[in-house]
Amino acid sequence: MSVDDAVAIGVRVADALDELHQRNQVHGGVTPERIWLEGPRVKLAPAVSVGPDGGPTLAPKVLDGGAPDARSDHFTLGCVLYEMVAGRPPFAGATADAVVDAVRAGNVAPLSSHQPLVPPSLVRLVDTCLQSDPNRRWQSARDLGRELAWVGTLDEAASDRLEDDTRASTPRLYGLIGLAAGFVLSGVVRTCGS
Repeated sequence: MSVDDAVAIGVRVADALDELHQRNQVHGGVTPERIWLEGPRVKLAPAVSVGPDGGPTLAPKVLDGGAPDARSDHFTLGCVLYEMVAGRPPFAGATADAVVDAVRAGNVAPLSSHQPLVPPSLVRLVDTCLQSDPNRRWQSARDLGRELAWVGTLDEAASDRLEDDTRASTPRLYGLIGLAAGFVLSGVVRTCGS
């Protein structure tokens, strides 16, 4: 999935989480399978009740038997964002227990190791979501969504600048190609004429 699509979906999921959190509710387990896209809106399918061995998208606190809170939702959204961009979950292991251990330990490969062209601002945002310590994660879905939206506009601005730079440099590129071709042709003409 493209970074732009992942960011757009992430903003909508953050908005949906913010609505839940404003009503003092917690989702408890955002996963790709629980995200339903309905036009410009996102619906989140309810999380199923899971125990401490519930899987790689549960926050460490929840894996350890704690109750999910808004920050657990931010952790699971970070897992989803990571998977959308990298094409694989953030935590890996040969067995389910190994994956759970990786989550608890915070052993996650940097997003940029799978997708080197991901904007650094998105890497930092996802890293913040995936912090083991809930106090180091985003503290509100609204702030998370706003930052994601900013990352999206930043990425668009960078793309626009790149396109503008490419258009501006095209005549120079053609000029250099023409100059190089002229030197090659003059060498060929001299060789053939000798």
